[in-house]
Formats: sequence, C-alpha cells, structure tokens
Amino acid sequence: WLQLGANTLGDRDGKDPLKEWLDILPAWEKVFVEPIPAMFAKLERSVARWPNATAVNVAIAATADVPEAQAEMFCLKEAFEDEKDQEERESEGKSSRKDRTARSKSDGEEADEDPLPYWADQICSFDNSHIAKHFPDKETMTIGVTAWSLAELLRQLGIRSVEVLVIDTEGFDLRDLEQIPFAHIRPRLIVDVTLTKKQLSFCCAGSVTRCGSLMATTTRRSRCTCNLIRSG
Repeated sequence: WLQLGANTLGDRDGKDPLKEWLDILPAWEKVFVEPIPAMFAKLERSVARWPNATAVNVAIAATADVPEAQAEMFCLKEAFEDEKDQEERESEGKSSRKDRTARSKSDGEEADEDPLPYWADQICSFDNSHIAKHFPDKETMTIGVTAWSLAELLRQLGIRSVEVLVIDTEGFDLRDLEQIPFAHIRPRLIVDVTLTKKQLSFCCAGSVTRCGSLMATTTRRSRCTCNLIRSG
C-alpha cells in the first residue's frame, strides 16, 4: 500500500475513509508520503497503530534527472494559523478558536466568524491557483519541502512491488501518475481522489490501462474506493 499525499490520515478528525480498510489489511506493508512537516507529525501518530507502516516526509515532485530537490508548496495561511492556535491552547489546557466557534454555534450564539472547513489544511499544493479555487479571498503562505521523484522514493525504501497506489496530491496528481515506472511496478489498483474527467480520460487511454491496472476516482466523501478494494 503506497499513499501519496496522506495528510494526517484522519489523525485529528477521523474522516479518512481508507483508514478502516487499512485496518483489515494487517499483513500489508504500508507507506504514507506527506510533505508538510506539521501534517507529517500528525501522520506519524496516526500510522503508529500499524507496526508495518512507514511515514515519509517528502513531496513527490522531482524528476528522474534530478531525483531529489528542495521546493516550496503553497498552503492556506489561516488554516495553519488555526493549527498553531489549537496546539498552543491545547498545551495550555485552553480551548482553541475552532472549539469556541463550534460551541457558540451549538449554543445558538452568533460566532465571530465562520470557521474554516476541516479540510482547509489539507490542500497544500505546488500550484497557488489550486488554493485560490477553494478560497479566492484568502492569503496563502509557502512552506519549504524536500522533493523526491517517485523512482527515488521506491529506491530509497527498497519497494519492488505496489499492490495499491493512492494519490491525493492536490493538482499534481497527473504528473505523479506520469512518473509511475511501469517497467518496474504494476499496481493492481490505482486510486486518485482529485483527477478531473479530462485527466481521467487521458489516463484511461494511456499507460494505466495498458499495464492492466484499474483506475478509480473518488471524491473526499465517496466510498467507491473502499468498495473497489473489497470487491477486488
């Protein structure tokens, strides 16, 4: 099981639908890739439940010619300010702004401002316009990350086969798919949660189907990924 863009794997909100299926695959080796340091720290806690799981703090973005590089990703600034506020206040035994807003709404009070959706810190991308599509009036920030090519990741971890490849890399998904070294690995199932119909048509007409893999698309609230894994 190789998952690119794992974020926290539901560490805080428990909303990752793949988690329950990972629980029923105890014998599988599992690798989770997350480039953003703050999210990676939560990811490590989340995957600690599986003794054969590895978390890797890199982005998949480099090329075969330059297998490792330093890069910058764009994130929603307010989301990470909320993260910092929550961590600091929890360490002091106080409630965060998110908690206070949630309580105000449940008590029928008018909140000072609308809280960000739970996934606001999950859309960091190499493409700043990807953030703007969701939050056109919000400020972004850059975070430095280490970037490996997919081939370098496989080499560094000694991965020789991949049964399930999950990709959720916020606008970079197609380029990740194009990096798959089909001469060396042939995933039985490739799951992507953000490809557009146009990109999906390109992939289904290209190397993914030629290698005999099954391409599945999901949305963040969809269970079709889980159903495909169960039926396959």
